[in-house]
Amino acid sequence: MTVAFGIRSRFGAVMKLNDFDSLSIDELCVFREEVVTALAAKMVAERSVLENRLRQLRAGLACLNKISASISGASAGFRPPSGVAAS
Repeated sequence: MTVAFGIRSRFGAVMKLNDFDSLSIDELCVFREEVVTALAAKMVAERSVLENRLRQLRAGLACLNKISASISGASAGFRPPSGVAAS
């Protein structure tokens, strides 16, 4: 069974899965490097997107913590003045 699977090489040609059998070792090594380079670039781009999203989430969490503290009326380290009984 032949699988219809195409990969576009840097030369613009679409290679089918069964075309790999006809490639030389040198051509396969070049193709492997193309794949590694393309995947590395995609990973760097995806990491950048994820890091930006993480920064947004952390900023939102910090904002929520500030709002929560202001609603509760107490912040970290709050102590009533001496002589005032805690209720």
